Amino acid sequence: LHPVSLIQDDADNVYGCLFSSPDEAKEAAVRRVTLPEAAFVYDLRRGTALGRTRSFETSLRPGEATFFAALPYEVRGLAAARDGSLRLETSTGGSGLHPVKVEFLDDAGRTLATDMVEIRNGSGAWRNKVPKAALVVFTDFVSKKRCVLK
Repeated sequence: LHPVSLIQDDADNVYGCLFSSPDEAKEAAVRRVTLPEAAFVYDLRRGTALGRTRSFETSLRPGEATFFAALPYEVRGLAAARDGSLRLETSTGGSGLHPVKVEFLDDAGRTLATDMVEIRNGSGAWRNKVPKAALVVFTDFVSKKRCVLK
């Protein structure tokens, strides 16, 4: 397995990637990742929260990669309003950069359009690009927390 690659943003959020080459072992390999300090860890590939920890295990098949986020706060929820406001609810009240997927759906649940917006320091903004959308679904890329506007 290749070494863990880490990137840190301006709010102490750490994003990491671990990958194995296609010619490595034929079976999945388990790898322990140790962070510089305890953090709330999210497995971005599997869409799961691993809790507050300093180390965790992940398994990789040959040629596979895994991505994770290690944050100094726990993501507790996501809230959006028709006035264009967007808020990430965290254990500390603030946040680093969080990309949020915005999906505009019709009455049958079909996607009319998608957009990506950012939340920084706990808040962000979105614009209704599809006024005829019956639902607008917001999904935090890191925690997979969602909220829906009807």
